[in-house]
Amino acid sequence: MIYLTKIFYKHKIIPLEIEMTSFTCQMILFLISMVRYIF
Repeated sequence: MIYLTKIFYKHKIIPLEIEMTSFTCQMILFLISMVRYIF
């Protein structure tokens, strides 16, 4: 049971990391576009 939970946790945390990095990239791109729009 604990082993299964560990596997599930590992699989759960990997997509979360990918999601977070893609979100960060989107935020950076958004900020760049905002700066370009303002200046």
